[in-house]
Amino acid sequence: MFTTKSYKIRMIVCALAALSVNFSGYFIISTYTNTIIMDRNGNDATSATYFSIYASIADLLSVAFATIYIEKIGRKPIYLAGIAFTVVTLIIIGIVAAEDVTEFLPYLLIIFKIGFGTTISPLYPVVVSETIVEIGFVVNGIVFWVVNTLII
Repeated sequence: MFTTKSYKIRMIVCALAALSVNFSGYFIISTYTNTIIMDRNGNDATSATYFSIYASIADLLSVAFATIYIEKIGRKPIYLAGIAFTVVTLIIIGIVAAEDVTEFLPYLLIIFKIGFGTTISPLYPVVVSETIVEIGFVVNGIVFWVVNTLII
């Protein structure tokens, strides 16, 4: 689909990429990490804030690390592996939360953020910017943030 000349197909591919990022669970996990940890630690806001900071640092470092190997492995396998990873991790997080085994939840959140940061996060803007021109990028960005806002 990336090699086709049709701009409509390229916009569809980029819209699917935007939806894959939005439905990966990253924004919801990022938004509610502090609340999840507070609920688990008896409303201790200080430790929840520190944990949120640690998770964000892990996310940033994972994106930086990902730039080293992206071109060596290939964008498509990494992106698809990232989507599969986030689905599996979200299922595990859901099971852990449902079974009330919350002592593992903070670590699962960090693993999720590192997995997202090493796969999907660095590739989404690259794929979109190489596939469509500026006006399409603007449209895709608007769709991305509207869907993100609706989900959260």
